[in-house]
Amino acid sequence: MESIASYSHALVALAGVALIALLQNFHIGMTRRQHSLPPDAVIPDDYTNPVFRVMRAYENSAESMPAFIAAVVACIALGANPFVVNLLAALHFVLRGVYWYIYVAGVGKPQAGIRTIVYVASWAANLVLAAAAVVAGFL
Repeated sequence: MESIASYSHALVALAGVALIALLQNFHIGMTRRQHSLPPDAVIPDDYTNPVFRVMRAYENSAESMPAFIAAVVACIALGANPFVVNLLAALHFVLRGVYWYIYVAGVGKPQAGIRTIVYVASWAANLVLAAAAVVAGFL
């Protein structure tokens, strides 16, 4: 089994994804305050609304984070190829940051645009990470 140090990039990516979610959570509070919205205000599903985009970007991160954490931890615990794990985890981290920017800035179309492409790419990196853990578990 590989040393945990050989997965340092994946561990940094794991911390980076957590940092993104924490910053997004803070961003929600600041955006709500900027728009004079109370914490319990219901935000309508409207892509043109910047508050909606900030909240959905965070919610998407919160939804995808458990699978990413599980995949990275399983890869490390099962000794999956460190190069593959580090590369895919770093890619996922970078794509999550890009996704956050694209969503909040309102870049592209609400559906089937650049945001969707970036999301699917980060999802695919996570899928391959999970598959790498499964393969490592059976080898």
